[in-house]
Amino acid sequence: MYSKTSLVILTATISLLSGCATVEESNNQLSPASSVQATVNEVVVSTPEELVKAISRLRKGGTVLLESGDYADLNLRLSRAYRSQSPLLIKAKKGGSVFITGDTDIQITGKHITLSGLTFERGTRSGSKAELIYMEGEHNRITQSLFREVDDLEGVWVQMNGRHNRIDHSWFEGKTSGQSYINMDIEENRPVYHQLDHNYFTRPPLGKNGGSASRVGHGSMYLDNARILFEYNLFDDESGESEVISAKSSENIFRYNTFKNSRGHLSLRQGERALVYDNYFIGTGEDKHGGLFVRGEGHVEFNNYFHNLNPRPRYKEEGAVSFGAATGSYDGSRSDKGLNGRHFPITRNILFANNTIIEPGDFGIVIGSQFGSRDRTLIPDSLYLQNNQLAGARRQSVLQLDGAKDIVWRANFSSDAIKGLEEEGVDSVRIVVADGPFKLPMPVEAQPGVSGKDLSAYLNKLNLDMTWEENRRIVDRIVSHPATAGFSVPRSPENRPVYPLTKSDVGPQWMIH
Repeated sequence: MYSKTSLVILTATISLLSGCATVEESNNQLSPASSVQATVNEVVVSTPEELVKAISRLRKGGTVLLESGDYADLNLRLSRAYRSQSPLLIKAKKGGSVFITGDTDIQITGKHITLSGLTFERGTRSGSKAELIYMEGEHNRITQSLFREVDDLEGVWVQMNGRHNRIDHSWFEGKTSGQSYINMDIEENRPVYHQLDHNYFTRPPLGKNGGSASRVGHGSMYLDNARILFEYNLFDDESGESEVISAKSSENIFRYNTFKNSRGHLSLRQGERALVYDNYFIGTGEDKHGGLFVRGEGHVEFNNYFHNLNPRPRYKEEGAVSFGAATGSYDGSRSDKGLNGRHFPITRNILFANNTIIEPGDFGIVIGSQFGSRDRTLIPDSLYLQNNQLAGARRQSVLQLDGAKDIVWRANFSSDAIKGLEEEGVDSVRIVVADGPFKLPMPVEAQPGVSGKDLSAYLNKLNLDMTWEENRRIVDRIVSHPATAGFSVPRSPENRPVYPLTKSDVGPQWMIH
């Protein structure tokens, strides 16, 4: 499904703190009597102390293999800048047999460092400590690792800063304390190009704000172009709060992900020009199983599949896809702090095309969701809704609140529900569905739609940076799309079909799902 990149790894000055002898990288040498087994570029260790010594020795890169067992109270400071051709790899000799426990504190601030095959559990952190792993630097990676019920300390498990860092094939479950599994802060006016792929996320309800799988930026970063890629991730009963992912930066990509049975939605909370395409949003019809919530400007939302959802929010109507109302009053004091002057930003200038929504709950699409509460009084405008299929809404396919302007509906089709909109561009038809290749209902026949060439007129309005390859790629695809409506099964870069993900598609390869 996905071509694996070479291991990316980081380097470091390392200290082992909290109860174990501190080893300074600058003057430490391995004793001839040490139990550490070593070759020129590979060292096998069995204790935290040996791990620190081995890293200190591998100043020009290499591999540290961890024997099975518990590595308690591990405190690492990895700050050396290794080179791409000679990275540092810290890896479990056997995946699933190395347990990072106790009072863990790992800081990765160098370059080209990888942690692989580790299990983080049975934590004993206490006090005001925040992240379990602080990840900065460049070209660093966490892969093939399991984070499971680590501890109940408030704070994120991975703080992901720096640039060109990656978290992949890892598993996150059981967080019961506040804040996300993974948070990312964005450098001002400089894309960071992080990548999160082939990960599994699940989480019980937190009961308050701060329980997302990931926060992508912060309110002060909403105009910063992060260019972070989420692909091939499975969010399975990821139900910590209403935002499964809270995106608060610009130019991020969400593709080939599956959001399954999660009591929340992918939230474009703030920011501009996100690319959201080729995703699956699947529920069981239970309360709060959501889809996509959109705020901000310039987004492209193309070829997504929504089935059996039931958002039922606190604040009035919400659909499988919701375009949110904005704060009416502009607050200059927020702007002076670098924040958006509207806490809930204006929703406008968005292309929503070739999506299929089946059994969405009360509404398929809502324009002006959450209107009225918390000064949300500005209805979205300049939305371009083209080539979408909507079937089986309980109340109506579309709810467009009064005051919406410059909404362009073309070649949208409503079936088995009240249409909800008398304007041209939403037609009542009979959409026959049957189980598709991924065993969920798909329309048997496609309705005639707007050609990709005609959609290019709306793409030109979005202010996309066409020097960025990712924008060129999705624009070329949309422009070449045939004149049909609805979702089609995506193809990977290797030209294989991308179906809804299961546990066997994600997470560490050593895990038995």
